[in-house]
Amino acid sequence: MTRIVAASLGVMLLIVPITVAQEKPKEPANTKDTFEDVLKELMGQLKKAADLLKTVKDEKAAKEVKPALTKIGEEMQKLTQRGQKLGQPTKEQEEALEKKFKSELETITTAFQGEAVRLSKETWGKDLLEAFRPSTPKPPTPPAPPKPPEKK
Repeated sequence: MTRIVAASLGVMLLIVPITVAQEKPKEPANTKDTFEDVLKELMGQLKKAADLLKTVKDEKAAKEVKPALTKIGEEMQKLTQRGQKLGQPTKEQEEALEKKFKSELETITTAFQGEAVRLSKETWGKDLLEAFRPSTPKPPTPPAPPKPPEKK
């Protein structure tokens, strides 16, 4: 699982460091996540992103899909945080997830990478891919040093 999630997240963070709002309602906070649930949702969001990027052929289309792509990136960031809260999977869990999802994840990742590479060759494409990156909070600005007392 760690390798699968790491590969998936690595692609997203390195190629296009990270929607349409999810169609299903948000789960209550007390619902227990599983590695499989998080991975499925992550793959779904990555597929949405790849499908959305495929539709972009010019600057106008890029501007139209930018808000949706930003939402996908935000959702993927939340999913990543949910996955991190689960900790490390056992060796058995990791093997089971890899066996179940490896092929599909590779297909989705390859599609996403292809679209990201295609769009990165255009200035407007680079701007679009930038919207997919997770936002990093800016460090707080330190207070200005106190002014020395005025001499009379």
